[in-house]
Amino acid sequence: MRFVICFGALILSSCVQKSIKPEIISSKVTVTTSGKEVSDFASQFVRRVELTPSQLERISKFDQTQDSFDQFGSCVGLQLLGEVPALALQKGDILTAIGKKVLKPGDRLTILKGEIAKGETSITFLRIGRVYKTLIEVR
Repeated sequence: MRFVICFGALILSSCVQKSIKPEIISSKVTVTTSGKEVSDFASQFVRRVELTPSQLERISKFDQTQDSFDQFGSCVGLQLLGEVPALALQKGDILTAIGKKVLKPGDRLTILKGEIAKGETSITFLRIGRVYKTLIEVR
C-alpha cells in the first residue's frame, strides 16, 4: 500500500514539474469565386453608402416590393420589383433586415427612414442566394 501511494505521488510530481506548451496550428484560408482567388473577400459582400436627406425620402416612398416566401411558406423578406440605384439594389434582391429589425410580412422601406434616424444603419439582402450587407449613412 505504501509503494502505491509513493509511486502515485512520484508520477504526479513529475507531471506538475513539466511545462506543457500549447501547439500553435496555423492554416491559410483562401476564398475563390468563379475559380479565381479573391484577395479582399469581405469587400464584395459589404458596401458603404452615403445618402442625402432627399435620397432617403425618395427611397422610403419606394413601393415596388412584395413579400417573399420560402418553399415552406415562411416569409424570408421583402423582394424588390424594381431597382434602387442609391443603395445599389437590383430588381429581384430580397431585403431580409434593416438595421437589427428582421423584416416581416407587410413591412416596407418606410422602416429605413425610422432606423436611419437613430444614426448609421444597414440593410441585409439576398442576391442570387448570397447574403450582402450595405452600411448606410445620411450626410
